[in-house]
Amino acid sequence: DSLQLAACQRCSRKPFSHPSAVDPRIGEVLLGSMAPADDDGSEDFSANVGDSLVVLPLRNQVIFPAIRGSFELPKKVFEDVCDHLERTGASAIGVVASRRSAKKISSADLYEVGTLCRMVSHAAAGGDGEQAASGRVRVVVEGRSRFRVLKYTQEEPLRLASVELLEEKGDAEGPDQDVAVRALSHSIREKMAEMLRGNQQDNGKGSGSSRRQFRWPSSPSALAGLVGATLAQLTVEERQKLLEAPTTRARLEIALDFLQRETEAKRMSSEISSSIQKSRELELRQVVLQRQIQEVQKDLQRLQNKAHRGTDGEASEGGGADLEDGEDEAEDEVARLADCLARARLPEDAERVAKRELRRLKSLQPHHPEYTSIHTYLELLASLPWAQSSEDRFDLKEAKAMLDEDHKGLHQVKKRLLEFLAVQKMRGDMKG
Repeated sequence: DSLQLAACQRCSRKPFSHPSAVDPRIGEVLLGSMAPADDDGSEDFSANVGDSLVVLPLRNQVIFPAIRGSFELPKKVFEDVCDHLERTGASAIGVVASRRSAKKISSADLYEVGTLCRMVSHAAAGGDGEQAASGRVRVVVEGRSRFRVLKYTQEEPLRLASVELLEEKGDAEGPDQDVAVRALSHSIREKMAEMLRGNQQDNGKGSGSSRRQFRWPSSPSALAGLVGATLAQLTVEERQKLLEAPTTRARLEIALDFLQRETEAKRMSSEISSSIQKSRELELRQVVLQRQIQEVQKDLQRLQNKAHRGTDGEASEGGGADLEDGEDEAEDEVARLADCLARARLPEDAERVAKRELRRLKSLQPHHPEYTSIHTYLELLASLPWAQSSEDRFDLKEAKAMLDEDHKGLHQVKKRLLEFLAVQKMRGDMKG
């Protein structure tokens, strides 16, 4: 424990921090956990790196300079790291992302560029309870600078490497370069502020508090790292691409491209959700209006029935008698059609349709526009010879004479009909 405490106190400089104003959907790394971009002790911090830097692999994670991050280590590995730092007098560790998330990671699986970090704090993984006894330690580190692995000098029990620190490079000196960097930084801050406001509005929170709480990093390089650390949709390859960019301007351009892509995706998602919501509202409105129309039609029908029956007390007795006679005639006609359909001996399917249309006819008044069409349809069903048939005659000469007498020409058609009759005569039935 004394070794762990000494190793962690070796880098006990308190980092700059402020309350976080980031919604979890933007990123899991808190914007409030930023380290100072310009630290007077940075040279002393990296002075003892040498050829024996402890390199820890990261799965599905990239840590950027000036950004805090956390990861879990087996307790034995953590104790070995602390022992190495105490023995060598070093105060820095290196973290490098892995190309794959396998349980066993070799040096060949690691990227060449990583981040030099100092340990800020550590705690048992999972907190109190059974998870705390799992033998793992959660370590919080603070990114300080980038490095490139030259070669690995040791694999077990700790992975040690010879590295070179990567300094910040400018594309070109002059006012034009400075203007480009400032313009890119301004665009990134605008995009990030827009995403923060959008997420706070989705959560029902105002945007005034975030302006008071959040301060942008002064370093353009730290601003680019902030984007890479907070956009949850980025892959490890994309974050590593941002980390490996050689110049500040290149990192800012990559970060701005990521933000524009995310903003466009969020805009399209919002438009799709809005379109679906409007479509559902329109469908619901149509259903409600259709039900209202049906209710109004029923009310009108009841009013018309009352008017024809003379319930208003103004119709004459003779008119009422004529109306009753008309209703009686309509009822008699429906009964007559029902009797004709019963005697027609309809097939099952046709009988089902006839009963349905007969019920509709009963519910309609004779002056209704559909009354006549339904009445005509039922008359047709009742008049068809559903259960009547004649004796089959297969006299081909008589059939040919009838076809020639009734139809001129059409030789191919007549020939086909005669062939059909000939086949039926041979089979003895009309099937097939």
